[in-house]
Amino acid sequence: MPFQEKDTTRDCFRFVDIEVTELETRLWRSVFAKKGSNIQLRHEIIHGDQLPLEDIEKYYNVDTIEKILIEITKFVYLIEEERFNKYKYSEEHAIFLEKLNRE
Repeated sequence: MPFQEKDTTRDCFRFVDIEVTELETRLWRSVFAKKGSNIQLRHEIIHGDQLPLEDIEKYYNVDTIEKILIEITKFVYLIEEERFNKYKYSEEHAIFLEKLNRE
């Protein structure tokens, strides 16, 4: 699934009753803004001109990259926290079912 796409991400999590746009509005906007989003910059760095690591700082501010990575990580954490709170026993059931299948 292309989770770098705003609409796909929002719709997929709605399917499991998680409103990602409401978890942390500021982070949602920062990660998925129409222009200059964290996801766009990440995509550009990773899939763009494939600059050598030592040249990245010439074109991108390292402090900005660090801020973006922290924001994306916080957002993913909030999603996982929400998922765990809503479905905290799903992992236990999955492990239980896996064990049953092996026996």
